[in-house]
Amino acid sequence: MTNLIAWSFSRLESFETCPKKHWHISVRKDVVDPPNEHTIYGDETHKSFAKFLTKGTPLPISIRHYTPLLSKFRNAPGEHIVEQQVAINANYAQTGWFDKDVYLRVISDLTIMVPPRAIMIDWKTGKPKKDFTQLRVAAATMFMIAPELETISMSFVWLKNKTVDTDTMTRDEMPDVWAALHPRLVAYQAAFDNEAFPARQGFHCRYCPVKACPYNEKK
Repeated sequence: MTNLIAWSFSRLESFETCPKKHWHISVRKDVVDPPNEHTIYGDETHKSFAKFLTKGTPLPISIRHYTPLLSKFRNAPGEHIVEQQVAINANYAQTGWFDKDVYLRVISDLTIMVPPRAIMIDWKTGKPKKDFTQLRVAAATMFMIAPELETISMSFVWLKNKTVDTDTMTRDEMPDVWAALHPRLVAYQAAFDNEAFPARQGFHCRYCPVKACPYNEKK
């Protein structure tokens, strides 16, 4: 029987951007993708938001203008779960984050439980794009472990331009989420089964740290 490869939405996107880069950085780990100013800013912002939401720790001066926005979420009624880590196995049952049978890992920046509803928030520091697949995966996973939920409202909060994109998902839509992902996951699994991770040329090549690639533009 084929060993199923664990995935997360970010790992799947990384693979689809360039299988070769994904192999070197995330699988073989013989190349390090150094942080840049954008990834550092994103990581520090998420950590600061988490401390504010859980402990009321004031935001750093550089991002303190987000305090009114976060205060609205912090004061919203319901059970608040910050940086929630959820893992399920191939049978769609909850398992441990590092357990051997883990198949999918999902992190939610902020989940507010008000059964039979919930709200899932994802802070974004990059450019807006209206693709809710990441949040739909998170919502479908949440439905699996929280039978009391029937509806989940999902929002991307785009911090740079201070806009919010929102969608709603019901429990009945779970099969549609998994069905839409199936072809992408088949391709992901096949790459590991066949040990085939070809380079894929694109905009990312100009920043890629994988020097052993014919498309690398940093040589």
